[in-house]
Amino acid sequence: MPILSNLLWINIILAIAVIIMERRNPTTTWMWITILVLLPGFGFFIYLWLGRSFKKRKMFEDKFVKDRLQSHGLIGGKQILHRDMDKQQIFPFNEYADMIEMHFRNGDSVLTMDNEFFPIFDGEEFFDMLFKEIENAKSSIYIQTYIMRSDNMGKRLCEILKKKAREGIDVKLLIDGMGSRRLNSSDIKKMREAGVQVEIFFPFFLSFVSPRINYRNHRKIYILDGKIGYLGGFNVGDEYYDGGKRWESWRDSVIKIKGSAVYMLKYRFILDFNFASGSKHVKYGDEINEFRGKSACQIVTSGPDNEWPSIKDGFLKMISSAKDSIYIETPYFIPDDSVLESLRVAILSGVKVKLLLPFKGDHPFVFWASLSFAGKILEAGGEVYFYKKGFQHSKVIIMDNKMVSMGTANMDVRSFQLNFEANAFIYDEKIAKQFSEKFIEDIRENSYCLTFEEYKKRSNWIRIKENVSRLGSPIL
Repeated sequence: MPILSNLLWINIILAIAVIIMERRNPTTTWMWITILVLLPGFGFFIYLWLGRSFKKRKMFEDKFVKDRLQSHGLIGGKQILHRDMDKQQIFPFNEYADMIEMHFRNGDSVLTMDNEFFPIFDGEEFFDMLFKEIENAKSSIYIQTYIMRSDNMGKRLCEILKKKAREGIDVKLLIDGMGSRRLNSSDIKKMREAGVQVEIFFPFFLSFVSPRINYRNHRKIYILDGKIGYLGGFNVGDEYYDGGKRWESWRDSVIKIKGSAVYMLKYRFILDFNFASGSKHVKYGDEINEFRGKSACQIVTSGPDNEWPSIKDGFLKMISSAKDSIYIETPYFIPDDSVLESLRVAILSGVKVKLLLPFKGDHPFVFWASLSFAGKILEAGGEVYFYKKGFQHSKVIIMDNKMVSMGTANMDVRSFQLNFEANAFIYDEKIAKQFSEKFIEDIRENSYCLTFEEYKKRSNWIRIKENVSRLGSPIL
């Protein structure tokens, strides 16, 4: 009994410490207090592993400072370009001037206006194009991905990278320790022996164990010769190519980029690669950009090392600025209160909000939590669709068919607060319409529309699963 009594007192003290020391969202705070109370002792170890935001601040303080110092050398000149744009240059984007300024102030996201974008929605098309670009690379190949496995697609990429490294090409691969845990160490060793510079972002110090397991580099960036870039939702694995063994097909989005926006992708890659390698030896070589497109874009990145959630702020700005419509594609819909309220206000203001989710989830708790939040959209008068032709993994938000944000960030708390993410905010009506047309095609031909009346008739068992899953939504 004395031991149990001491455990209870320790939990009470720790719960108070959480409230005093952590400047958290109250919902998240109460979730952790509940875990501490219901799981005496064990709950505190869970909190130490996954929940400490003061640990997060300390963990990423050095990264934030180093990134800022390196930024002066990497994009200093481009910041001047941004500030010195005259009114004639910025005039076509007056409608988005405040959003452009917000992104620049929030995260040094430079506006580039000489880009060309080519959206891709099919895994086979994307990987066939990517591997061809890699084969044709003349100077450098930089790849950053969250997931890479030792399956057919992963082995195929390993072989190509080893071949190019032996040819003398500068080949760098950055993978996440958690997401790429199924990439065999033997494959990594062979790539390094062939000359591929492989770095692991937050590697495990023991199998499946890491004090930083909750912070994941979720970015997927592919850069060839510093002149062609790809950004989107595709990791490296069999399912991303054609659905693999589990899914009928894989619905995703990636955008091929030419123009100065590729510089910004390369800038982000180098900062992450240097952090993972623990060195500053990778320099930012300014290739001559001979391409001159006409599309404007800001590459916006966010992560637990940022003071403010840059990508989420961009989403909020898009939602509040919408006059006609907001279309959202996301595999996981677990928004925080600010995003959910913003969507509700938009719907009540007459904006058509349409949400596309996967019909079957890849993570059960995340799926049921997403359904719970989707119910709030239906209740306000929005429309919710479930993609049935395989798995819907695309991460896109389209405003008024005029501008689009796409990339690696899901519409969930994890992407807003815990993951390192990268999105392109594209100010081009033509490109936005391409994404919009694909969205409309999917909801008409490949999706199931859930009505509010049908949602209200769901079983008590589904309601229980929703409620239980929603309790853990801050860390899902």
